[in-house]
Amino acid sequence: MILRCHRRLRGAARVLAVGALALLAAARPALASEAPPAAGDRPGETDKDGAQARALVAGKTALLRSMLKDLREGRLRFESDLKARQRKLEDVKARKGELELKLAAEKRSAAETEEKCRRLQDKAEELRKSLEEKQAVLAECDGAIRDRAAGLVVRIREGVPFETEERVRPLAEHLKAGAAETIDAARLVARSLEYEISIGSSTSAFQGRIEIESDRPRTRYVKIGLVYMAFVTENGKEAGVLRRVSGGLGGGREWAWNADLDYLSRLRLRSAVEMAEKRKPPAIINLPVDLSSVVRAAEAGGRR
Repeated sequence: MILRCHRRLRGAARVLAVGALALLAAARPALASEAPPAAGDRPGETDKDGAQARALVAGKTALLRSMLKDLREGRLRFESDLKARQRKLEDVKARKGELELKLAAEKRSAAETEEKCRRLQDKAEELRKSLEEKQAVLAECDGAIRDRAAGLVVRIREGVPFETEERVRPLAEHLKAGAAETIDAARLVARSLEYEISIGSSTSAFQGRIEIESDRPRTRYVKIGLVYMAFVTENGKEAGVLRRVSGGLGGGREWAWNADLDYLSRLRLRSAVEMAEKRKPPAIINLPVDLSSVVRAAEAGGRR
């Protein structure tokens, strides 16, 4: 647009220059009339024509000078406006350069962000697969722990009836709830196993009462591991050994006291109770044993 205005201004200057030349050409006859009059011309007419020509030339000259002045002033205004527009154009170009640099930086940032998003998506996919694998392993572990807890419950219920409900209760509650964390469940089963190993490898004595016909005399018990239990009444008249009379692995259990013992067996049981109570020093004694019950208990423990 600036070049177009500049061309228009130059065209106007050319037009004014041509007009000035035309005025000069028109004024030449008048100027020529100022030459000395030829013989036979009338002096008055010649002076009158010369004055008119000079006046016409003077008017045209003044008009031309005014036009040239306006043209110079317009040119100055145009050059000033042109410089202002050129400065503005330079500012626009500089701003455009800044915006192009900023756009390039934004494009680089967008590309980096896109690459980061792609990496994060890949990482999220890896984490998802890892989580699925861990969940599968966790589910397998949870199933194994529950199977172990269920097997332990069966073993406790089929073993010697010693604190059976107290030993079964935490495991049964876990199996019933089924919402415990795998680690907590593993700790529970581990504690139960430790306790079972502890009482299964120790000898203990305790007191209680036993129903014999219509009587409930005070009784002292001896327990050897989880395969043998016997009792002796405080008066020493009654004694018995616990034996399995029915049931087996997976089929429940039923125990009964075998009190049909001779005097020597009752005496040995009383000595065993006193040793378990630490009232007698340890010694080797032959205890009455129901071999079928011991074998069944050992077989049940070995299979589990």
